[in-house]
Amino acid sequence: MAMTTLFFDEVLRTPAGPDAVRNIRVHLLERALGAGVDESEAWKMAAVADELVSNMEEHGNAKWVRVQAELPQGKDPLRLRLKDNSSGFNLVLATAEANPPTGDNDRGLGMWLIRQATRSLRQQRTAKGETETILEF
Repeated sequence: MAMTTLFFDEVLRTPAGPDAVRNIRVHLLERALGAGVDESEAWKMAAVADELVSNMEEHGNAKWVRVQAELPQGKDPLRLRLKDNSSGFNLVLATAEANPPTGDNDRGLGMWLIRQATRSLRQQRTAKGETETILEF
């Protein structure tokens, strides 16, 4: 297993509001670019983090969300981890069922975009009962 460098680690207390969510996206993008992440991949990661944190803020009952980003050494993919203390939802199923935009309804657009932007995603419950979502770019 190749080594990784953690270049982003922030905790958002909820409810925090749209400005705090936007700050997560901006800080993640800045730190990704500063860490040498390809600009296209940095934007994808920041957009996905924004969508997921926004959904957790809007729909979840989490008291906090932790966002971490890892830069691999070698050929391993860029990785984004989100942990929260909500009951969670099945992100894998939600993205698999999300339909491409049609113009008639934008429901599920964020999940569809996440599926398009990531190589893989998985979700698990930690020993502490937290939901951990891991996305690779």
